[in-house]
Amino acid sequence: MNMAKGDISRFPLSSNGHEVYDVVYVGEIIPQYMSNDISNILLNEYVFVFSTMLRGCKGSSFYGHVEIDFMRHELISSFNGRIRERGSFHVLDKENLNINEFLEIVQEDTEYGKQIIANLRSQSISDSDGNVTYIRDFRVSLVKENNHNGFANLPKLELGPEFEAKLKWDLARKHLDYLDTGSSVLLGLVNLNHSESEHSESINKVREIVEQEEELAKVEHKRAFNNYLSIRSNLMYICKGTEGL
Repeated sequence: MNMAKGDISRFPLSSNGHEVYDVVYVGEIIPQYMSNDISNILLNEYVFVFSTMLRGCKGSSFYGHVEIDFMRHELISSFNGRIRERGSFHVLDKENLNINEFLEIVQEDTEYGKQIIANLRSQSISDSDGNVTYIRDFRVSLVKENNHNGFANLPKLELGPEFEAKLKWDLARKHLDYLDTGSSVLLGLVNLNHSESEHSESINKVREIVEQEEELAKVEHKRAFNNYLSIRSNLMYICKGTEGL
């Protein structure tokens, strides 16, 4: 994934400077299915990032608010200023992680297999004027095992819907970046071979195909991004508002 200079310093994203960050790796505790991409993704590529508002006034409506992101660990540097000052790294093992008074990561066994849940405690629900109307807890599915899947009944791992959507958006963006890089390389080859018309013509034909694929990739990237936003907008633990209820 191509990152503009300075992008790495913006991870994790900050809302108002009152967050503490907890980066949680679950790859060692989940079942490993060789035929399932999610196993490899959680083992080698992605972590969950929890941002909890703990540095502001305890009487404020946002105090204790927890946000969850799912991102490639290569984007999270321990030398990042915010991580260094307000971040902690955790590895989920056999014991649950009681991270703070508002957040606990727990493992459960169900009839479908193991699942990992984020328990968000005492979350404030506000009205359109920002007034807290009530307090409630949320159970957020991070990843679960489904051993009753489909016709073949093959076990698989499934991310929570918002994290699956984030992964698909990331993959669409990665594919778009790949095609964009390829198109740029081909353009460079055309410029280098401008005196050899036969070579330039062949390269241009390939470049036209790549550019067509790039346009399709742009559509898919936009669709994946909009789907991610749509799913997040319908999850109450994210918006924590009473509008539409």
